Amino acid sequence: MSPDETLQALGDVEHPGDSATWTNEAGTVRLVVEVHHDEDASINDYESDGRISHYVSHRDGHDPRPEGFTGRARKLEVDRSGFVWWEPYAEGGWWDGLNVAQQRAEAQRIADLVQSGFVGVSLDRQTKCDQGHWHSEDVASLWGIDSLAGGYMREILVDLLAEVSV
Repeated sequence: MSPDETLQALGDVEHPGDSATWTNEAGTVRLVVEVHHDEDASINDYESDGRISHYVSHRDGHDPRPEGFTGRARKLEVDRSGFVWWEPYAEGGWWDGLNVAQQRAEAQRIADLVQSGFVGVSLDRQTKCDQGHWHSEDVASLWGIDSLAGGYMREILVDLLAEVSV
């Protein structure tokens, strides 16, 4: 199987819990790629996504912005029962240069990211022993990924394949 066919066979995973396996023609080496939830990554780790803070509702209806948040801050609904405060990244006037539709789209992207979370991708190179069992030989991974869309999964796999010496 060519490198492109290997990438195609492994690249069909996108969501946490998804996995794919490719085995060489001789049946002696296999690659297992998995997508995992990344419990350690947060929007607050990446300046380009802005900052979030948990939303606290007050009974009097006055919901003050968190300390350090400006008039750009928005309350985003992230699930049926929860909101977060989000302060958009504004360095260099980026936010102010967006039109209303673009600002809404960015706010929705952030709300979706808060709800679904970041992911990690691992690639495990395994070999088969004399008894027919698979054993992990080398593992590479990348974490803190906000989206695998737009061909990014292929880019990740190219890098991870180089790391596991396939």
